[in-house]
Amino acid sequence: MITRKLTIVLAFVCLAAGSLIFGAPSDESEKRVSVGIKVGAPMTRFLTFDYGVGDAHTKRYTIGPVMDIGLYRGFGIEVGAMNKRIDESSFSATLLSVVDTDEGPAANYRYNRVSTVGRSWEFPVAGQYHISLRSMRPYLEGGLSYNHLSNIYGPWPQVIEGAPPQTERLPSLNSFNRRGVLFGGGAEIKLHMIHVTPGLRYTHYSKGEWFLLAPNTVDVLVGFTF
Repeated sequence: MITRKLTIVLAFVCLAAGSLIFGAPSDESEKRVSVGIKVGAPMTRFLTFDYGVGDAHTKRYTIGPVMDIGLYRGFGIEVGAMNKRIDESSFSATLLSVVDTDEGPAANYRYNRVSTVGRSWEFPVAGQYHISLRSMRPYLEGGLSYNHLSNIYGPWPQVIEGAPPQTERLPSLNSFNRRGVLFGGGAEIKLHMIHVTPGLRYTHYSKGEWFLLAPNTVDVLVGFTF
């Protein structure tokens, strides 16, 4: 779910860009707002654990709506919402017995593999510069991306010293947010009724939580806008 703050920021960006577009002279043919869909394939792992939490594998697809806002002299803004699925695996521990030792009671656990499906929503806001050619418009982009992760494995709950052993221990499930910067490039190809925009995008995210590694992600993306 998009946070209230992000919703306000995106609405302000769209409103400001819209006022520039619709207030511009009518002979500026490149001023436009187009909407569509963007699909792609992540080329790198999107989520990497540290401290033995478990493992995560990003599905080889990403998809979401996109809006392109044309400004002046080849400049524009792209706002999107990209969804990724993350298959995760970890271990649970089931208490079998408690054995008395010279150092005190010791718990004997049986370990089993567990799995879950995590979800990621990325909300990129990218400034773009297009070069107009006869049949296409190559572009470069840079901007910011907000990422909301849900149902993500975290470390096992900490054992409180002196407390009785837990019958079953499971890795924690978490939802949290992180921010990143993005850079990329591609080309906009104008067809009869649709604009096709293949491109490559690099994003560097902050860790978000202490048990994650900061990822450097690369996505191959293709947009279809009207």
